[in-house]
Amino acid sequence: APIDAMRVRYWDRAATPGSGCYTAGVLMARDRFGIFYVEHVIRGQWGPLERDRVIEQIAERDARLYRNEVLIYVEQEGGSGGKEVAGQMISNLSGFPVFRDVVSGTKFKTTGGEKLPGEAKIVRAMPLAAQVEAGNVRVVRGPWNNDYIEELCA
Repeated sequence: APIDAMRVRYWDRAATPGSGCYTAGVLMARDRFGIFYVEHVIRGQWGPLERDRVIEQIAERDARLYRNEVLIYVEQEGGSGGKEVAGQMISNLSGFPVFRDVVSGTKFKTTGGEKLPGEAKIVRAMPLAAQVEAGNVRVVRGPWNNDYIEELCA
């Protein structure tokens, strides 16, 4: 990906060590021609303290690589607890350009006993899906590629 591209890292957080949902942080860039690059993905099943430490380390990595110009977004789930957790993450990342993304809708739905993405995840995935269909998305080669592509397909 070009060095002069605009970059955003988005975090979808979970907090069950060793099982359950994954915390995932995806770094994407967009060049001046409108081509998107998935540059880096990190994911893990960490407890809250380890998760927050990893997020801070990745923010420091991104800042070193891209002159502190990577915009960071953290998911804010509904209710007062979601506001508090997002606010705490923003405080933990003081010194970095970090913002909250207020999401609405269900995160998951169950159909025939199978857990599927809910409205909130589908709505957020649609812009990327449209750009992929248009041929405007590239994936930078990395050790995380297989897990990332498998997750997208699921």
